Amino acid sequence: MKSDVKPYRILVVEDNPADVELVQMALEQHKVPAQLEVVRDGEAAIERLQRTSPETAGIDLLLLDLNLPRHNGLTVLEKFRAQPHRACTPVIIMTSAESSTLPQLAQWLGANLYFRKPINLDEFMQLGFLVRHVLQPLGDTESQRSS
Repeated sequence: MKSDVKPYRILVVEDNPADVELVQMALEQHKVPAQLEVVRDGEAAIERLQRTSPETAGIDLLLLDLNLPRHNGLTVLEKFRAQPHRACTPVIIMTSAESSTLPQLAQWLGANLYFRKPINLDEFMQLGFLVRHVLQPLGDTESQRSS
C-alpha cells in the first residue's frame, strides 16, 4: 500500500479488543487503506457521532457491533441514521448474535450489510472484502483517494 493513498476513516464500535484486532487484520489482508477509530461502548459511540466539527465528523464507514455495553448497536444505528449528514455513510453490522430477525431489523434501521462473526478465522477475514465492496462507490483508486 502506498503512503500517498488517503485512508478511509472507519469508526469501529466494538467492545472486544480481539475482534478489533481481527478487523484490522481483515482490512490489511484485503488491502483496504484504513484509519481506524475505536469506540468501546454504545454511549461513547453516540457521543462520538454527535460531534460535528470537520475534524471529527468525517467517517467513511461505521463498523458496528450489536452487543455493546451502555447502549446496544441498534440504538447507536438509529441515532446515527437520524443525523441527516450521515444518511449516505455506509454501515456494516458485525455481531455474534444468532437471530433470524436481527438482520432485517438492522437493514430497516439503515445498515448496508450484516456480518455474522464466524468462529473460523478465514471466514472472519472476509470482512475485509465486504468493507472494500461497500467503500468502492466512494472511490477506491489511488488517484481518487490521494491527498
